[in-house]
Amino acid sequence: AGQAGMSYTVAHKARVCRLYRRAIKTLMDWVVDREVLSKQAILVRNQIETNKHEPNIAIAEELLKAAEAKLKKHAHPDPYVLPEMPGGSKYQRNLPVPHEILEQPYVKH
Repeated sequence: AGQAGMSYTVAHKARVCRLYRRAIKTLMDWVVDREVLSKQAILVRNQIETNKHEPNIAIAEELLKAAEAKLKKHAHPDPYVLPEMPGGSKYQRNLPVPHEILEQPYVKH
């Protein structure tokens, strides 16, 4: 029984970390100015740190669900996507190098 409670706590911590990371990425979609972004990121971190030591796991779970719902509500309609990633403007643009060039690079083909 001790292991199950421990793994749930590890899973909960991982969910909180993913939530924080998604919150910062969502913030980066909305805020362009780095100074404003930095201040807003501190506010997000403070919101998470406020309930860091919640002893009741049921309350912590409810807080996490509420934060995930809030993040989903405030998601950017057109989030920033790195150009090389799926959905980016340069995704799969570079064709692979032909094998004959890799095998004999200095031979005229």
